[in-house]
Amino acid sequence: MIPRDERWKAITIAALVVASVIILAVNWPMKLGLDLQGGTSVVLEAVDDGRGLQAGTMERLIGVMERRVNQLGVSESIVQQRGSNRIAIELPAYDDADSAVAALGKTARLTMSDEAGNIIVEGADLKDAYLDNDAYGRNAVAIKMNPEGAQKFAEFTRNNVGRYVIIRLDDEIISTAQIQEPILDGNGQISGNFTVKEASDLAALLKAGALPVPVEVVEWHTVGPSLGEASIRESLRAAIIGLLGTVAFMILMYRGLGLVAAAALVIFAILVTGAMAGVGAVLTLPGIAGLVLTIGMAVDGNVLIFERAKEEYKLSGSVVPSLRKGFSRAFTAIFDSNATTFLAAVILFIYTVGSVKGYALTLGLGVIASFLTAVTASRIMAYILASTRVGSNPKFLGLTSTLKLRSWNIVGHKNVWFAITGLLLVGSLVAIVSQGLNWGLDFAGGNLVEVKTARSLSLAEIETFVDTAEIDASSIQPAGEFFVLKGRSITKENVDTLVTNLEEAGITASVQRLEFVGPTIGSEVRRKAATALLIALLFQMLYVSFRFEWRYALSAVISLFTTVTILIGLFAFLGLEVDSNFLAALLTIIGYAINDTIVIFDRIRENRRHMVDMSYAEMVNVSLNESIARSINTGAAVLLVLFVLLIAGGSTLYSFALALFAGVLVGTYASVFNAAQIAVLLHNSGKKADGRSIAR
Repeated sequence: MIPRDERWKAITIAALVVASVIILAVNWPMKLGLDLQGGTSVVLEAVDDGRGLQAGTMERLIGVMERRVNQLGVSESIVQQRGSNRIAIELPAYDDADSAVAALGKTARLTMSDEAGNIIVEGADLKDAYLDNDAYGRNAVAIKMNPEGAQKFAEFTRNNVGRYVIIRLDDEIISTAQIQEPILDGNGQISGNFTVKEASDLAALLKAGALPVPVEVVEWHTVGPSLGEASIRESLRAAIIGLLGTVAFMILMYRGLGLVAAAALVIFAILVTGAMAGVGAVLTLPGIAGLVLTIGMAVDGNVLIFERAKEEYKLSGSVVPSLRKGFSRAFTAIFDSNATTFLAAVILFIYTVGSVKGYALTLGLGVIASFLTAVTASRIMAYILASTRVGSNPKFLGLTSTLKLRSWNIVGHKNVWFAITGLLLVGSLVAIVSQGLNWGLDFAGGNLVEVKTARSLSLAEIETFVDTAEIDASSIQPAGEFFVLKGRSITKENVDTLVTNLEEAGITASVQRLEFVGPTIGSEVRRKAATALLIALLFQMLYVSFRFEWRYALSAVISLFTTVTILIGLFAFLGLEVDSNFLAALLTIIGYAINDTIVIFDRIRENRRHMVDMSYAEMVNVSLNESIARSINTGAAVLLVLFVLLIAGGSTLYSFALALFAGVLVGTYASVFNAAQIAVLLHNSGKKADGRSIAR
């Protein structure tokens, strides 16, 4: 039975689950990002003339862009301001980047003037524009003026029959027309040897209106629908396998309590997806990776609780009181560890954009959901299971263990652990200095093209086709039936020539992805990445200082620094791209590693109160032995999920999953074998523990 004082929690969780199911039903299917459904995104920057953008300029700019997007006929498009002077536009299922850039990036200031250059009417005087044919059957654009424009044009044409009207678009003459007779109704026509597409595009631009200020295209991305479908298929397969693997692992390790953890994972999945749907989050490829990762991280709280409950059962031999004490004594560590991971998600959300921001949102919601399920849902279900006949059996419930863990002298061998860490650090620094970092497109700027071919091509074959297409590629990366080109200036014409040459050689080819990032964006992203890392480390240090003391904060940050450096060195050694997704992985690892470290520090803080007859080093060693099972089990669960993501998540997620996998591995090692040992060095290891609480 559920204890009386716990019933309100059961009601709360049940209400949240029901609400999440309703939200999912109303908002299903969830919104997919462009990387999953395909499409084009464009980032425009308003050009400042040096006097600053006037109030309301960005609002008017967004209004014009929304009208232009509507003219493109794209449904469910997104136009939103980014920062103070940029607009991000997403066009789902629209894979013609050139047309999008041409339609959105033109100022489209239309003027009609006399031969001396005096303006008669301009774009603001237009009411409508549409595709038409002139008297000779040629493509033209018919225009209708508003009453004010019609009056001005009627007066001019009435007094200037036989003279010419010069029509300009963005200061370029597109048509010259002779006035045959007065035009009194405000209707006119623009002709100029247009193709149907040119006339249609011009009509759309004129109808949408001119931009209040010029804009510059600073970034655009195009993802083909087939690549998005493959990403969904591979990511969902990895998520399902990872979920099943985690459930099997928990049941194997904790039996009945493992079943509780499995049920809690189902509740966790409902809560996090319901929350995402409720806030209108867009599911992206990194977002799916975030969900897969939080599946593994969601078991962390349960592992903490179950290990504490097993310890309590050894002392009391009573099932329900052991469960109660297990939940209550693990709460502080669960709260602190979730708080630090959530902090990493917040920093990511603030300092990143696009799909990585979506990943941060998913990670943050996942942390909240995992906290609720660990401290509430798992607790309620454990009480229910323990009240049954089979569940009251401590062996079935998982409170007993046949494994006898010996006591390891971890602290006594600190020089060995430091030597291993030192070798990894030196190797990483050598790789970083000698090979440098392979900056991704979003950090370095430039163009990226991903091409899918009917068969795998060797590097030599790809280079031949690239040279023939006159593509100046700074990097060529073959990957099975795909290859990726990067360069400072790769034009659409070059890419079209490349595909044509491949087709003529009997190799079916299609462009899966096209991207452009301006140099301003690249340098800005690098600056924000460095800022995000520094802020993450600073806040983690402040949090640990607040919850523990400065020596523990310094120990944690030194351990984090080694983890981050080793991970960056691994990517430098392998030549893998360092991009926004890598930054997301890095900040996630910071949150995970500090999570693990705090759990160990929490046990040290607890033991320091009553192990007053031990030296500090001895007390820390006992604490490490008591918490190492949790670190190993949690690390194994998370690594299992990430391993599945690594091998089954597809090439798009490979680098991201590798960064997370390696980071969790190194982070777990550093938290167990480095952080506590550094804390020992910072304290007087020969001094008797004085029983004072480390908590502030």
